[in-house]
Amino acid sequence: MPFRVGLLLYPVFLLLTARTKNSAAAKFRSAGALSPETARRPESFDLPRTLGVIQDGVRRGLLIPVGDGRYYLDLGAHKRRRRFRLGMYLAGTLAFALLVLVVIRPS
Repeated sequence: MPFRVGLLLYPVFLLLTARTKNSAAAKFRSAGALSPETARRPESFDLPRTLGVIQDGVRRGLLIPVGDGRYYLDLGAHKRRRRFRLGMYLAGTLAFALLVLVVIRPS
């Protein structure tokens, strides 16, 4: 029984770890950079460009470059991405839990 509970808690741990992960999008949101008028440079809140998180955000459509080194967060895309990721984590956790319940049956 304890083994099964541990297996079920593992995906929950992964979900919580991913949920608390800092991202460039979260920093831009907390800084209020949500439109071209309020766009900010990544260096203004200690987010160096060398990490690749800015390019990652631009590639995913979350961060929109203004053109002069400033970026802002597309809040709609950010919310859609968070909703999708949450759905995927929950579906994965449910599938894993069902697999554990089916494969490891109590004797």
